[in-house]
Amino acid sequence: MNFFLRRKRKNTGASSTAVEEHVPGQEGEDEVCQTCFNWTLRVPPPKDNRPDPVLKLDFGAIAASKATGRCRYCHVINQCLEQFEAKFKPGGNNTVSITGAPNKSFFVSWDDEKNGYTSLQVYRFNAYCECAIEELGPARDMENIVGCPELLRMIRKWLQYCEGNHPKCNQIQGTLPRRLIYIGLESEGWKLIQDVDPDTRYAALSHCWGEESSFTTSKATLQDRIKGITQAELPATFQNAVTVAQALGLEYLWIDSLCIIQDDNSDWNHETSRMGGIYERAYVTIAASSSSGDHIDFLNNSPGRSYYAGHDIDAWPFMSTSYIVGRPVHDVRQTKHMDPLTRRAWAFQERLMSRRFLSYSTALTWTCRGGFVCECGLDFKADPLFDGPSYPGLELSCFEKPDMPAFVRLMDQDPPPSFDLHYLWYNEIVQPYSRRELTKHSDRLPALSGVVKRFHEKIPHDNYLAGLWEQDITRGLLWTTTTTTTTNESGGPGGHLPEDGYRAPSWSWASVEGPISFLSPHQKAPNPGIFRTSVIEAQCQPESMDIPYGHVSDGFLRLKGPATLASLTISPTPTVSLHSKEFKSSPIKDNVWLDTPVQKLRLPGDCGTAIGRSHHPKQQQKVKAQVTCVVLHDSFEVANNLSVISRRLLLVLAPSARREDAFERLGIVQLGSPTGKIQGWYGEFKEKELLVI
Repeated sequence: MNFFLRRKRKNTGASSTAVEEHVPGQEGEDEVCQTCFNWTLRVPPPKDNRPDPVLKLDFGAIAASKATGRCRYCHVINQCLEQFEAKFKPGGNNTVSITGAPNKSFFVSWDDEKNGYTSLQVYRFNAYCECAIEELGPARDMENIVGCPELLRMIRKWLQYCEGNHPKCNQIQGTLPRRLIYIGLESEGWKLIQDVDPDTRYAALSHCWGEESSFTTSKATLQDRIKGITQAELPATFQNAVTVAQALGLEYLWIDSLCIIQDDNSDWNHETSRMGGIYERAYVTIAASSSSGDHIDFLNNSPGRSYYAGHDIDAWPFMSTSYIVGRPVHDVRQTKHMDPLTRRAWAFQERLMSRRFLSYSTALTWTCRGGFVCECGLDFKADPLFDGPSYPGLELSCFEKPDMPAFVRLMDQDPPPSFDLHYLWYNEIVQPYSRRELTKHSDRLPALSGVVKRFHEKIPHDNYLAGLWEQDITRGLLWTTTTTTTTNESGGPGGHLPEDGYRAPSWSWASVEGPISFLSPHQKAPNPGIFRTSVIEAQCQPESMDIPYGHVSDGFLRLKGPATLASLTISPTPTVSLHSKEFKSSPIKDNVWLDTPVQKLRLPGDCGTAIGRSHHPKQQQKVKAQVTCVVLHDSFEVANNLSVISRRLLLVLAPSARREDAFERLGIVQLGSPTGKIQGWYGEFKEKELLVI
């Protein structure tokens, strides 16, 4: 292959460091490799309707070009791959993607055999140094620790810019807390105060308590906290929060474990029900994202930070010192390094509701209603080569690490008529939220109450029912605790019953522990299907009428739809069998996505036994029992042989052990068969009304 073409190149003035034999004729010409001829920072290829054109090269071609010692572009790209020990799967995808623009960084990504998707930012050491790639722009190096004086000065500049340029960030909304910690601007005189002036500016701390006993306020210690709190008493995370708040000029701090009386149920319920509003009202939220507990000094200890350190990229023989640096891209949408705080359920709404969110993670980042900035100089979508999950049309990028500015835009503006708010609720809020952890499992609903309140303001004519919305409740029933991917085709239960008693009706995703997935179709999908069952009545009773989005004490649905009896067998895979008079010898069977393991239960009165949800984390026994199946949703698809395949989602119910005339949910089954075949069994379904609790 002819790898090289000739092209004029501007003299860099670095003749003393360049190797003579690679500057043909010594006339300022350089040979440009055909492998990357269509990509240089100085003369990028046509944009092709993309903000940054992407070139895809074969790793072998890059290595072959580098081996000739003539192309500085392929040389630098290959050195980046070698420096970061890139490994490609034999016979797999060996594509290297590259994008960049003049006087900026360029980015290199590949699918690594060991680490999966990997992306590097490549940049000039500084704007003034001579560089092996003259069109390369500089970037900001990350400091060794996030608590250094340089970064404290940087966050003050971020705050000052936000105050002067972001009107939405200066709007005071939310709820004033009952108590704050006065920290002043000194290292003493700290104390808990109970009479909070409405105009008080305060910082709020978002943190993981950790397994070690946290420094808290109780009924017994309340007066001591009011008299004074010494610096030595506070765990490291709290001391760090004081340092950051004082650096921002804030004299008051809110910490949940200190400002809420932990053994006073009335105070706890009152303050936690308004938690979202407390973070929303805070002038800034300080997030100890990298800390797994309050004992950790997050200003001087950032696990994973060294991963993003810059490495010098060798450009010999083109220059003895290249002044080119490469480092992994710090992109908050990616989950290569999940912080402890991103696994905490309460922190989900703390991030979404805050108007300014300062995160001490592997890198220091600032998110506010006006935008995002990282200490590394990149924005929220730091990696232009990363194609992460997003909500069509609104750029709600990966709510695993919530995009607060996008959420605020959604809540503050009228969405387009085609926008499906309920779909977003289930798939972009409930689904990622359900993967997070709680110390007190009973907080599954309260920990989302602030987001619910904002969402309800968007749809005021709807009713919130223990995690679901009444106007779209049939679609809200299409949840499962088991993923629908091929990795879990057995239908084994992915969740379990909470051990702390009743939490929500069985039809709510909040009634079980574990990650939730939704099978619900988008309203604008090419084949959204048809809902066969309607909800003719729905009610949910809050534990306290003053806290409408928190704990619930009871609830029911009255369903009307096609239903039939079926046999549930677990031996060991859960399956449902539907029998038909027309097809007696060949019942239709399919796997069940059980919400939890099941067990035999005694029914009220003399009604015998049935099966119901079990508290055991694993299925303890083989089961064969009668259940009721209700058709929730029908859809159709055309197979490769042009036959029409029917997909029916059925709700699997069993008689309730709590109430004689009611049913409880066990799970969901999807029946898939050629349309003509399934119609025979479908004749067994009769329209019924069922009470589900």
